[in-house]
Amino acid sequence: MKIGLDLDDTITDHTQNVVKLAALYGVSASSMEHLDSLFLESKLDTTLYKNLKQQLYGSMSSDALPVPGSRDVINQLTQDNVPLFVISRREKSDYAREWLSKHIPVIESKNIYFVKEDREKGVLCNALGITLFLDNKKRVLEEMPPSVQSVLFDRFGLHKSAPFKNVSSWEEFYALYRELAA
Repeated sequence: MKIGLDLDDTITDHTQNVVKLAALYGVSASSMEHLDSLFLESKLDTTLYKNLKQQLYGSMSSDALPVPGSRDVINQLTQDNVPLFVISRREKSDYAREWLSKHIPVIESKNIYFVKEDREKGVLCNALGITLFLDNKKRVLEEMPPSVQSVLFDRFGLHKSAPFKNVSSWEEFYALYRELAA
């Protein structure tokens, strides 16, 4: 089994920076799920949201923390000899590579990929032979080829009716991996 992993809001927790940016743009978060950057996408016009994402994935990302449990599970998967690949949509990858090197150094740099469009993730998964892919966006998983088992990382419990396997924590993802690998 080869596992592909999204980066932002799956491995990297941008919550604290999203709160800062939301306040700058006059958007307040009324509950935990509103801290997710997908919430802001629905509240801001396209240009403003794109600017926000550039700030979030720029130098601000250096301050981001790992999503709880991500580092431990990724380390365990590495110990289990599971090939891991990060496939992220980013226009510029320097800050992301630095962040991964600092927080998740067990993922080899040759297994870290950046694409310009979400739909390219499925193409790359197919080319790399990825068999299990974890992402926090339904629209990304909808583009996955049938050969890839898609798993929605839904840590705020917003997508209960998603047509994919659904996990709310990294520990649940590891349990699902173990079940599928058996």
